[in-house]
Amino acid sequence: LVSERLPDKEVMGQIRNIFLATLVIAIAGVIYVFTPPKEFPNRLVAIPEENTTIDNAFYNADEFALTWWNPEALLNGLMKLNPGRVGFFARIWNEKLGAEIAANGKFLDVGCGGGIATEELARRGFNMVGIDISPKSLATARKHAEENGITNVRYQEGSAYAIPFPDNTFDGVIISDVLEHIHDLPTALREIHRVLKPSGVLVYDTITRTRLSFVIHTLM
Repeated sequence: LVSERLPDKEVMGQIRNIFLATLVIAIAGVIYVFTPPKEFPNRLVAIPEENTTIDNAFYNADEFALTWWNPEALLNGLMKLNPGRVGFFARIWNEKLGAEIAANGKFLDVGCGGGIATEELARRGFNMVGIDISPKSLATARKHAEENGITNVRYQEGSAYAIPFPDNTFDGVIISDVLEHIHDLPTALREIHRVLKPSGVLVYDTITRTRLSFVIHTLM
């Protein structure tokens, strides 16, 4: 007589959970494919804050602000972008400004967060200043720079809407993965233009916002 052992309750529960998770992901994928977020017709016009949600307070919460440099943390994933983006920023500044200004000029990182791009540019020889609206992220950036003996970088609290420096202060400005966090792009860009010297160079990158990227991001 041959009998077949039925799966126990624990195994059945795991199978059920996997099935439900798969179903939820599939449904979410279909919804986001056919109903992506509405695009604003003109991003060069300020967006009223009540018309969209940009959770910048996320970057001042302890579970994120204190973990920028933790290789296991969510925000550290941005470090994987550094070889490409920081290499690009450094190359453009060197090409457009020349070696002397690149070595002796002043450079600003707007929305520096925990300093992962700012510090890497400082390591490449640029005299960096990082500003951000998150005091806790700035504390993390300062601590990491001090622990690693990086002396040509400093951080202070400041907003892209009111950059706390006089006109014509900086030879170069970066705003990296920040433009998508800003409601009022015209004001931010005017402020960047104001603090740049007449021959200064702005470099930036921003996370793609295509329909496909939104679906992939949601499902992951």
